[in-house]
Amino acid sequence: MWTRLGRWKEDKVVMDYGIWPNKRQHHRGGDWRYSSRLHLRVVTLVEHPFVFTREVDEDGQCLAGQLCLDPLTNNTAVLESLFLGLQGLNDTIPIEFKKCCYGYCIDLLEKLAEDMGFDFDLYIVGDGKYGAYKNGRWTGLVGDLLSGAAHLAVTSFSINSARSQVIDFTSPFFSTSLGILRLHRALNSSFSEDKLQTVDKTEKRCNVGKNLQVPWNTSDNSNRRKLPIPEGHQNDLEFTQCKDLPPPQVKRVDPLQATSNGKTDLLGLVQNPIVQELTDLERQIKIIKQELQLAMKKKKELEQYQQANKTTSS
Repeated sequence: MWTRLGRWKEDKVVMDYGIWPNKRQHHRGGDWRYSSRLHLRVVTLVEHPFVFTREVDEDGQCLAGQLCLDPLTNNTAVLESLFLGLQGLNDTIPIEFKKCCYGYCIDLLEKLAEDMGFDFDLYIVGDGKYGAYKNGRWTGLVGDLLSGAAHLAVTSFSINSARSQVIDFTSPFFSTSLGILRLHRALNSSFSEDKLQTVDKTEKRCNVGKNLQVPWNTSDNSNRRKLPIPEGHQNDLEFTQCKDLPPPQVKRVDPLQATSNGKTDLLGLVQNPIVQELTDLERQIKIIKQELQLAMKKKKELEQYQQANKTTSS
């Protein structure tokens, strides 16, 4: 259930009856600048360049920045007792818990407190997490806000759908983008057909004359040639009937070996790494040349387009 805490009237904020956030009721209305000041407990997380920390001086004070505690816990009772001890005349807080927080988000918090008229106690989140839902509970900054250990969180805090369902975010005051770069490696070029030929081609052999045999490859019509016939010997050629003969036996080739990078070693270059490196370098140079040619083509088209627009406008 929502409770109205104030309203905007005549260019100023007027506080109404409500409960905020320490369960104390305020029946007095009027300008919020002159009403009782709120005291909030603010949690932060060290994230450069938004939040930095430095050590306090010998007296436990901060010459620059905002005094904050690093108690390494999110227990509400422990936090309340620590801040009560910090506000008392006799400071009993161990100096190891004290830090000086400064940075962009701390400046923003101080300006917000000045404009809105509230005081705050600042501490660093105990588990050092932003907040994720694990084992049925929220961790980090989100967990501290839901448990009541903190009333406000000020740091570099990303907005996502899961967090937005349980806590309220302000409007983003800083936007950033993330890019991923990776090395582009070209695919292996296809090997020539003669190196990868695995299907035997049927050949026909014909006896031409007495001792001459001409192979005829029926798959690609290779070895087609004319036989010169000497003058005066036109009838000496005796053409016999062609018949299908099995192809000549091919020398047995050992199985292809794979190199360490997964490429097939067709030329037996596994034992010669220098030749393999030169081959890879040659492929990369070809790819770079293609990319340069494409870039020059794009540049030329752009210049022509700009020249055409310039001519049209003039």
